[in-house]
Amino acid sequence: MLMNRLRRTPTADEQGIALISSVLIMMVCTVVVTASLALAVHSNTQSADQRNLTAALHAADYGLQEELASLAGQPTSTGATCTAITGGILPGTSLPTQWFSVTMPACSAGSANRTIIATGYAIGAGANPPANPPTTAAVRTVVAHITLQPAGAVSNGGYGFPDAITALKGSGANQSGNITAAGASPLTVTADGPESIRADGAVTLTNGSLPLSSGQTAASLSAWDDVTLTNNPVTGNVVSGDTVSLNSSNVSGYVDAPTIHLGSPPSTVGSSRVGTVQLPTQPPVPTFTYSTSDWLAFTGAGAATTTCPSAGTLTGLYVLTSSCTATPAAIGTGAVAIIVNAAGNLTLTLPSYTGPGPSQLYLIVTNGNLTLTDAGASAQVFAYGSGTVSVSGTIVGQLAGGNIATLAATNLIAQTVSTTVSNVVTYPPDFSFPAAGSGPSPTGFVPLVNDEYLCSAGATTPC
Repeated sequence: MLMNRLRRTPTADEQGIALISSVLIMMVCTVVVTASLALAVHSNTQSADQRNLTAALHAADYGLQEELASLAGQPTSTGATCTAITGGILPGTSLPTQWFSVTMPACSAGSANRTIIATGYAIGAGANPPANPPTTAAVRTVVAHITLQPAGAVSNGGYGFPDAITALKGSGANQSGNITAAGASPLTVTADGPESIRADGAVTLTNGSLPLSSGQTAASLSAWDDVTLTNNPVTGNVVSGDTVSLNSSNVSGYVDAPTIHLGSPPSTVGSSRVGTVQLPTQPPVPTFTYSTSDWLAFTGAGAATTTCPSAGTLTGLYVLTSSCTATPAAIGTGAVAIIVNAAGNLTLTLPSYTGPGPSQLYLIVTNGNLTLTDAGASAQVFAYGSGTVSVSGTIVGQLAGGNIATLAATNLIAQTVSTTVSNVVTYPPDFSFPAAGSGPSPTGFVPLVNDEYLCSAGATTPC
């Protein structure tokens, strides 16, 4: 009786509320499910876009590497060309389809510098890329600035001078293979081209800096004797066959030597290893056999001048048999050479800087010292002296000699000095490592990547 009283049939109002609640719950569930599906679709679309962008970047990098491989095989008999390889689909790829195109604007057969623009494309499924990228393709562009260095075996005549500075120990006077820069005459080497410094002897540098390449696998600065750096940081690596002493001289790369002193307070290094080191191949002192025909063809001169160019404009070929002191007013375009082809010294003060020019100036002292004063040259300079090469001012080019020393503050902007004769990239004739006669005979080129940038989609110029 009591239980029957407790049972009660729901009223109409209560039934209506239950119905409304059920409908509301269903609506909420529908909205949640719809939002979840939309989010899933959006996330899937974003993932697909990201996959395409990643694939496009990989395609651009692949195109860059293909172009570098193509350039490396070019012989000097035809020179280094600017013809880019034909783009194509990547081999063995899965979805999305990836391909690349490569362009090389603003370069010439006589220039060692190149700009490579590699653009990668990626779309959905497909076995072959269309002739033109669709507007829906993901596009990424990589721009690289490179320098071509000559490559060839030393036993086959060598490959010119690949270093920014080379000090070569010989048996003659002032040939200890040292590189020195005192505190009042600091040396700064900025590597736009060659990124290495080699010394047969000791390296002692104070109050300068060496912003070379931290990416070098070989040593940026290498010496078969002691390396002592005081307040002279190095961007790159340091290797010595004896002792490295760093006094307030941080090294961004590695330091290898049998003995390493970090100074007090200690200088910082990227890494260090004490023990037996692997130095680069030690270059012999170059032999020099003068050939009039070689140098006339190289400079384009009709005949050699045999008197010291004390003033005026330097042009063509000068072959001297005694010491010379010259202060020219200007340097002519093209290749200009001053050769002291007998016992004697050359002292040269170059004209003030007038901006980057097309001139290449070759200064060669076969049995004596070279003194180069430079207020900022209007030419690239290749300077070689069998004895001591003494420098000051701003110099664009390369230095090689029995010793390298600074007379005052010196800024060397390292650039490979080459020229073109009949569309053939050539280097100073009559130098060879080690045999004399034929001069350098590179078998191809080594592309060195100076910098690399990821640009906006479809970029056509360096960014």
